Amino acid sequence: MPPLSTIGGTPGLTQAQADAQAQAYVNANFSTQYPSATVSSLTSPFRRAQAGGSCPANTVCITASASVNTAFVRILGSQYNTLSAGVSTQVTTAQNYLEVVLVLDNTGFHELDVWQHDRHPGEQLAATTLVNTLFASDPTLQYVRIGVVPFTENVNAGTQYANAAWIDNANAANSMSQENIDLPTGTGLIAFASQFATAANNSALQWGGCVRQRNEPYDIEDVSPDPGNRDTLFTPFFAPGEPSGDLNAYLQDGTCSGTVSAIQRCVAKYTTSPQTIGN
Repeated sequence: MPPLSTIGGTPGLTQAQADAQAQAYVNANFSTQYPSATVSSLTSPFRRAQAGGSCPANTVCITASASVNTAFVRILGSQYNTLSAGVSTQVTTAQNYLEVVLVLDNTGFHELDVWQHDRHPGEQLAATTLVNTLFASDPTLQYVRIGVVPFTENVNAGTQYANAAWIDNANAANSMSQENIDLPTGTGLIAFASQFATAANNSALQWGGCVRQRNEPYDIEDVSPDPGNRDTLFTPFFAPGEPSGDLNAYLQDGTCSGTVSAIQRCVAKYTTSPQTIGN
């Protein structure tokens, strides 16, 4: 019969399964050592990470009481025919630190399967199920860490975070916001996208909620975003209009000229009567 510590070392047990194991263990020991004993009650609050009550968090608490038939003291009277005994114990549940990284292919290349079904909902469901399963045994978020690596240079966090403190909206000097476009210092990419959409009379050209990875070395570190250190912030993603004729060109070059890099970085094509290619 497994010891009580087995219950604490088995993360997947339900309350009913834990109770059954505890009862079986107590019954086996009483029947072997005290054949005349009868277990009258057993409680085993199975709390993996639940504070409060008489049972501490991250422990399995077991309390049992029994009635034992006496051999000699019963001569003192019928009230001594049996003696009651109670015992309680607890074991700390096993908790292992777990770090998981999900590498999710969210590129268009694998968007459809051979039957032309969108794979992304299935991928999202599978990832959600895995995350929920792992965190189910760690509701206090002490032992499980999960990271996500996308197959692309940006992730759609959602437009509702446009004014979040962890997004680089200030666009200070040498900000990553200026990496692909000669954006004026102080004008963030989200504001720039809004100005561009207005100038182009096309609301679809607003910022879509995507952000890029952080500047080195914070792209591979867990340091929390700090508005006082712009390199720890996430840069809004805004696809630059490459020179006309290039693969990712969506704007007419207008008055922009020079090298390929100069045409791509030119702000005028976004602000001076911008025209999308095909118009």
